[in-house]
Amino acid sequence: MKRVISALLLAVVLITSATVLSSCGAKDNGAQISVYLGDRVWGFDPAADYSDDATIGVMYLLYEPLFYLDGKGRAKGAMAKDYSFDKQTGDLWITLRESYWSNGSRVCADDFVYAWKRILDPTFTSAAAPLLYDVKNAAAVKSGAAALDTLGVWATATDTLHITFERGDVDRDAFLRNLSGIALSPVNRSCVVGQEAYWANTASSICYTNGPFRVQSLDSALGYFTLERNAGYHRPADSKKAVDHFVRPELLRTVWNIDETVTDADYLASVAEQYAQNTVFYVGELSLSDRKALQGSAAVRDTMSTYSYLFNVGNPLFADPAVRRILSSVIDRSALAELVTFARPATGLIPNTVWKASSYKESFRSYAGDRIGAAVSTADARSELDALGARRGSFRLTCLDRESDRAIAEYVAALWGDLGYTVEVTPVSYHTVTVREIGSDQDSALTYRTSAIESLWETGNFDVIGMDYQMLSVNALTALASFSRDWGGSTTDLGAYNLQEKGAEATLSDYRALNPTGYFNPEYEACIAAAVAASDLSARAESLSRAEAILLDDAPVVPLLFNQTFSLCSGDLKKVNTNYWGFPVFTEAKLKDYRNRFFPSDGE
Repeated sequence: MKRVISALLLAVVLITSATVLSSCGAKDNGAQISVYLGDRVWGFDPAADYSDDATIGVMYLLYEPLFYLDGKGRAKGAMAKDYSFDKQTGDLWITLRESYWSNGSRVCADDFVYAWKRILDPTFTSAAAPLLYDVKNAAAVKSGAAALDTLGVWATATDTLHITFERGDVDRDAFLRNLSGIALSPVNRSCVVGQEAYWANTASSICYTNGPFRVQSLDSALGYFTLERNAGYHRPADSKKAVDHFVRPELLRTVWNIDETVTDADYLASVAEQYAQNTVFYVGELSLSDRKALQGSAAVRDTMSTYSYLFNVGNPLFADPAVRRILSSVIDRSALAELVTFARPATGLIPNTVWKASSYKESFRSYAGDRIGAAVSTADARSELDALGARRGSFRLTCLDRESDRAIAEYVAALWGDLGYTVEVTPVSYHTVTVREIGSDQDSALTYRTSAIESLWETGNFDVIGMDYQMLSVNALTALASFSRDWGGSTTDLGAYNLQEKGAEATLSDYRALNPTGYFNPEYEACIAAAVAASDLSARAESLSRAEAILLDDAPVVPLLFNQTFSLCSGDLKKVNTNYWGFPVFTEAKLKDYRNRFFPSDGE
């Protein structure tokens, strides 16, 4: 079976290479590199698509925010060419470098203004909203208490951003680090307006990306996913430099498994085999068995996410925090880490990659300490549930349809089954959505696919759901604020949620910014409010530490694993770097003897 799949995969790689060459006359514009970046990606909206690390990793290839973090956690210019703080007012001025969207139009300061206002629009759900709360009126805008036009961000010129702050004592370095999050990348208004529902889900509509690559092909039916060099990335209009000066590879090509008769494990094994044969040069995902066998060869990095289970507390089975704590307590995180190989047992929600305050050398996790202990026996947990009079019943445990997530779900479902629950493991991949447009002659329809995990999470249509819970910043505020009613980034749309306790009597204040779990605790709200108001980062860390303690005691979220990225990189492929978030950077990648890999060398 492996050999058959490998031959098929290689044939697809060769065919797609030939197709690209036939369309460009075999002109040598740089290496066309066959890679396997990871699992399938269904959405490419930097402000909204967060449910798994594979998506975030691709997003960093397609988009670029104002700053990036260097190896020591310092904010360095990405789209930002220069910046300065006004000595009198404290305002921030950012000058953009000359760089272009993938369609050839210049990236302008107004693109950032539009993107940030979109995040802070009260009708738009984005967990990234707290990244901007230091900006003048940002929190008020998100709550609906102030108009979007009052936000303290302006484009004063094509290449200049002017930012005013909520207060004069904002920590400047911390704010610049927030601006390195991929969620605060620019979005081009003309790409979104008129196709808000689907602009980030189809190859034809993802027409404007400002990062080093653009989506050339995204064919779900055939499994093709190809990223092509963005020719305008960091390239001034009058540049005379070679075509590959700013982005060396011409193409990055991944072929996803679309054969439902072939398991993920078998397909990933075939990818590993092609890597061994030097026809796939970078691999960012492996089967569970190959993870064990190849772990000594893999480059491993901690990420900014925690694989977690989240409860819908509106389900009567999970209404009592004590029940949720017991369900969490039986899970052996060390056993899960051993199961998936590349991960660390979660000791809290916030991983070690998030800082306590201003230095990357002091993590939030070491400051707050371990908040998840060793697993208890199912016998003891069953006795505790009986003492509470907890009602057992049936529920769905929803996870992404990939081998590692299914393995974790089956392990946890067995434990919860021993406690008397009937757990249906429900792996999901995508939803198919049809958008109908009314034309003058006949109705037309566009069908696209979107992440099922994202959709179920945003609508609260789940019992327990598993996802890579993203930090989005080295500041713990963003991740923890997402569980706050008043400071999270969720929509104010009453129709998105269902509070069973109040039903039709619920008011807007009951729902405003309520996260999809339905969790609410006034003490938690007070901690998040104190963290938002704190100008001193150490004081903010103290408030956030208290907030995390409350959150894990109430247990609407069950942290399982601190995620890690891992990769195999061929010796023939050089200068594949890794960013601070743990994801690959191919901007400078060089493939040895690439002209002779899949197409004729010059003169043949």
